[in-house]
Amino acid sequence: MADNVYNLINLGYPNIVVGTQAVSLIESGMGDYKDHRNKNVLKLIQTITNKPIKYVINLHSHPIKIKHQVFGENNKSALSP
Repeated sequence: MADNVYNLINLGYPNIVVGTQAVSLIESGMGDYKDHRNKNVLKLIQTITNKPIKYVINLHSHPIKIKHQVFGENNKSALSP
């Protein structure tokens, strides 16, 4: 997409912005904790950068987007409508 901006197709279309100190995840992806798709998103992010995910920004409030806590376990900031 652009330098330090990534779209993870086939994983619910999360977008990753890698900043100088941390990662922002825009749309956390479709799927819940049990189906491991979001764990796959996390693993893929870790292949791109070792920086921590600081922000998770979901642009709408479908329950499947906000019910899982895969990204919230070690990260304190999450934004959702």
